[in-house]
Amino acid sequence: MSDNPDLRALLESWPYDPDDDARIIRGVDGREVLQVRTPLGLEQYELDHRPDGLRPHGAESEFAFQLDSFELLQATLDEAFELPPADCAALIAESTLYYYRYLRLFQLKDWPRAIRDTARNLRVLTLSTSTPGARRTATTSNNGAPTWCA
Repeated sequence: MSDNPDLRALLESWPYDPDDDARIIRGVDGREVLQVRTPLGLEQYELDHRPDGLRPHGAESEFAFQLDSFELLQATLDEAFELPPADCAALIAESTLYYYRYLRLFQLKDWPRAIRDTARNLRVLTLSTSTPGARRTATTSNNGAPTWCA
């Protein structure tokens, strides 16, 4: 990385155009990433797994971690599973990243990835549809997605 953190040269090389503000490029490591030019900067998203590339709790995503926790608890105990508000907030924040990405993938007509991310967020919605503070026990909907959140 350059010693100078000034982004102006990079931003000037891709001027903001609201009709052409998203692209998929190949990074220096050979992987494809999604870039979005905003009026004041640039956003970059991983195309697979979490858009920000993080691995919460060592899992692919917060959702994957919580789903694994639910399935483990369900297999070992016959108890209700309830997520605390902080975990629900983490799921919502993570889902927002996926939402931003699938909007841009839709714009770029990358249908398989847009569908993948949309379906993922629909599964998360089944977890977080309860009112904050309301107790919801773990059940499964007709598509097998658990519905629980504190």
